Amino acid sequence: MRQREKEDGVAVPDSGGNTVYLSSGLQLVPAPHWIVELSYQHAIYHKLNGTQLGETYKAITGVTYLF
Repeated sequence: MRQREKEDGVAVPDSGGNTVYLSSGLQLVPAPHWIVELSYQHAIYHKLNGTQLGETYKAITGVTYLF
């Protein structure tokens, strides 16, 4: 969910809106002290204001080392 952007105090008509994602993820522990995370988010609903490009999906990865 995002509000319309403002430029010089005036709302930009082609900004803001809502997107709903269906998400799944995986967390792996390949070795002691290490965590690898993978996440996939697929956009299932867009309600964007004006003319904008909507995302089809997001793929996110992360690596964590624990002391």
